Amino acid sequence: MTSQNVVGRFFDVRGGQVYAHVREGHGPALIFLHYWGGSRRTWIPVLQRLDPGQGFVAYDQRGWGDSTRCRRRFPTPTTTRRRFFRAST
Repeated sequence: MTSQNVVGRFFDVRGGQVYAHVREGHGPALIFLHYWGGSRRTWIPVLQRLDPGQGFVAYDQRGWGDSTRCRRRFPTPTTTRRRFFRAST
């Protein structure tokens, strides 16, 4: 992303690294999450329209964009529902 004061960087997280575009600003920073199969690039048109003083973090979730894949599998929504209903009966 080519905007003033935006830094692309990796953050170490348990089991890998998450890549994000970060801009420091005034007040609370906005956090931008992308949809399943997307990336931080989803938000570029929105980020370009923000006030230049607005801080934000737009990151690639694990396994998407430039972030590393998870070492272990996380349950899908369907698996989670099955486990919930099995435990509640």
